[in-house]
Order: sequence, then structure tokens, then C-alpha cells
Amino acid sequence: MLNVLLIDDNINDRLLAICSLKKEFADLQIAEIKNPQELAQALENGVFDVVVTDYQISWIDGISILRTIKQHYPNCPVVMFTSSGSQEIAVEAMKSGLDDYVLKSPKSSSRLATAVRLAIEQAETRANAEAANRLKDEFLVTLSHELRTPLNAILGWAQILLKQTPNSSTTKRALETIVRNAKTQARIVEDILDISGIITGKFSLQVAPVDLVAIINTVIASVNPAIATKAIHLEAKLAPLDGQVLGDETRLQQIFGNLLLNAVKFTPEHGYILLQVKQVNIDAVITVKDTGIGINAEFLPFVFDRFSQADSSTTRSYRGLGLGLAIARQLTELHGGTIEATSLGEGYGATFTVKLPLMSKQFLETNYLTEVTYIDSNNIQDDCQVRNNKLCLTDLRILVVDDEVDTRDLLISILEQEGSEVITAASAQEAMVAVCNSQFDLFVFDIGLPQEDGYTLLTRVRQLEQQHNREIPAIALTAYAAKEYQQQALAVGFQKYLAKPVEPDELVVAISSLLEINE
Repeated sequence: MLNVLLIDDNINDRLLAICSLKKEFADLQIAEIKNPQELAQALENGVFDVVVTDYQISWIDGISILRTIKQHYPNCPVVMFTSSGSQEIAVEAMKSGLDDYVLKSPKSSSRLATAVRLAIEQAETRANAEAANRLKDEFLVTLSHELRTPLNAILGWAQILLKQTPNSSTTKRALETIVRNAKTQARIVEDILDISGIITGKFSLQVAPVDLVAIINTVIASVNPAIATKAIHLEAKLAPLDGQVLGDETRLQQIFGNLLLNAVKFTPEHGYILLQVKQVNIDAVITVKDTGIGINAEFLPFVFDRFSQADSSTTRSYRGLGLGLAIARQLTELHGGTIEATSLGEGYGATFTVKLPLMSKQFLETNYLTEVTYIDSNNIQDDCQVRNNKLCLTDLRILVVDDEVDTRDLLISILEQEGSEVITAASAQEAMVAVCNSQFDLFVFDIGLPQEDGYTLLTRVRQLEQQHNREIPAIALTAYAAKEYQQQALAVGFQKYLAKPVEPDELVVAISSLLEINE
């Protein structure tokens, strides 16, 4: 229903306005204001969506009415409907916040309803834009806080290590803190990139039939340290499923990791979390239930919105950007599933339920045999297991190209510890000189280089290699982590793509596997 405040002391003019508005708006409520007492009461009640006012009224002028309304309700649209105004009055009114100006005449009065509709639409557009700006500002403030908090720990402990001669326990504590907080920053960046990719449609899944129970067991193992820190009791009821999920293993881990970490975050010490997997008809139903702080009924409908937080103030008790649940919802829907949140209110915990369609083994074998392979959870190895295998990078000659000196120094340290000889270049020009004058077993190129990027550099190198009928393996190591950059890197000839920050073991394993493929 549209609530209109109609201010005019002439009954005939009010009837003209009412007739015009009723032709356009079926569901209409009009409050007629004829004197200052009625205006004061209407302003106190505030039950109106738009104001239509005359200019010349016996007890006040239209400009004063406009300013009074805008003082109380600055976002309320106001349309002036008058026969006594002038161009100067119209200009002054517009400067004071008037949305439109319609003359009382047989030709113009029919435009009143259109002017009111446009004024309302424009007000809604402004309100939405202002809300978006507020959300953006809140997000930037929160992002700054979330990045500065781990950075404070990293820089603080680094300064201690530089200024003092710490004992072994202090060194261990400092390094563990630095690593933990650096990983926190990396997760923040990954979340921002994920939500950006989802919003812009530049996000795809690498699907294969996967064992959902095995994936959830992996998630539990990764979250166990956080659970143990708060002495939370996690009960996992994982029933076997008759079928597999056709999905992206990494993204499914992200969904349930986000939900489980969310439960851990909002559950107090010595609390309880239930993680349950069961089959209902042809769906896998995964439930994460906690005894945490619960969700306010007013906030519950917005719990999956991007950047949405029940408390975004400077006194909030829980960190985060408000992206984890939004990403979980988007990823679930990309898998053809649904996700919902329920809570009895603050202090009563929360329950998140995910439903994913199951595919029978027969269906998958019939439809996907030539496209995908089954993921055997028994063959899933973590980085530590892979790293413990014998990886020999001894006597490799590696060209590292990166314009950041700290990155070059880090890669030199990592690779020389593995027995490799490392040559570095800070630009594509320096790299081409090195390629022309030396032989290499491997290239590790950054993408974002001054003057000439890593794509162009590798293209030039590949053209040069054609003369010698040889192609040296190449890895792109870059902070440009979006999917389109990876695709472009592979298209120009990089065999592997690693996003910064990269862990030393990850780099060594990537080099080893690449060289094995090229042997």
C-alpha cells in the first residue's frame, strides 16, 4: 500500500490530486492535511511514503513545508502540485530537495501520478545506493581490521626476532605465530577472490564423483586443532551413503570447512557440535548443529548475505568478513544443492543443513566414465605425506624471475636447500639475457612484471626454444590468483600455476611432479 501525505487547504485541489493518484495506484491510502495541527501530527506519526504539497497555503508556504519535511525525513520524496508557483520558486524548491514540480492545470494534472511514481522509484534507488555504500564502507573497515590484526602479530614477533637473541622456545612460538597469522591473511584474500569470482560469473567447478563422507572426514581432521583449543566436544555421525556426489572435491571441503569453523567460532569453550551425514531419499543431508550464541530472528534471513554480520560494530566479539557462509551458500547452489540455517534465537545455538543430490555408481559409470575418474579417499595424501617421499632437486639449474627482491631471496633459500642452483632476474629483459647465455632445467616466472609480463616473457622464450627443438618446463608463481589468469598462463605454455603465497613444500612437490612428467 502506498501512503500519501497530501497537503493542501483547497478541497477542490485535493480532490483533483486524489483523482489523479487513484487512476495510477490501486492500493492507496491518502492522509489529507488541511491545517498546521494535522501536519504536526502527521510528522510525529511518520506513516507516509511520499508527500504531495501545494505551494501557496493560507498558513504556510510550500518551501517551508518542504524544508520541514526534509528536516524530519530527509529521504522522503516530495512532489509540489501547485498553480501559484514560478520558475524561481521551482528552482529554489529543487535546491531544497524537491523531487518534482507539477502545475495544477487540465493538461499537467494528469502528470502528477507519474511524478509521484518516479519520485518514489528515485528515492528507492538512492536508498539502495546509500545502503550499498554503507555496506561497502563497513566491509572496508572490517577488511582493514582483519588484515591489520594478523599483521600486527607478524610484525611484532618479527621485530622481537630481529632485536633480541631469543631462546629456542621463544623462536618456536614466534615462528608459529607468524605462520598462523600469515595463513589467516591468505584465507582472507582467498575468500575475497572466491566471492568476486562468484559475483562476476568467473567461477567454475572441477567436478568428479567424490566420496562425501571421506571429504567430511578430511574437513574434521583439518578443523580438529581449533576444536581442541576451545575444548569443544565434536560428535560426528557419518552414515554410509548409497552413491556419490558429483562435485568439486576442493570446493566441497570449503563448504563444510566454512560451516564447521563457523560453528567453532560461535560456540563457547566446552561446548558441543554435532556433525551428521545421512541419506534422505536421493539426497545426502549434512547437518552442523552447535550450542553457540545462536542467531537473532531479525538477522536470520540475512545470514547468507555477502559481508553480512549480526554485529559489525567496533565492539563486536567475533572476527571475520562475513563471507564464509555466503561462499558456502553459493558453492552449495553451484553443486545443485540447498543450504538453510535455523535457530531458536540468541543463546540457543544454530543449525545449518546442506542437501546435495546423490548419483548412483551405475549412473556415474554410464555417463561420466570417459570424462572423470573416481576419487579414492584411501589415496588422498596431505602435503606432509607427499613431502616425506624422496624428492630430488639436486643439480637442477633453475631460472627464477620476480621483480620483488624478498620473493627472489625466499625462492633462492628454498631451492638451494634442495640442492638446486638458482639464477634470478628482476625483469623480463634480464631473464631473456639469462636464457640466451645459459642452459636451464626449469623456469619459475612471476606474471606481474614491469614493462613486460610473464605471459609475454614465456611466449618469447618458447619462440627461442623452437630453434633448438627443446621446451624447458615452466611454472607460473604469481599473486594473480583468479581463474582467468591460470587459464591464460596454461594457454601460453606454463605447465603449472601456483598462487602466492606458496609454502616451500608445495613448491618443491610441484617442481618434482612437473619434472617427472617431462622425463
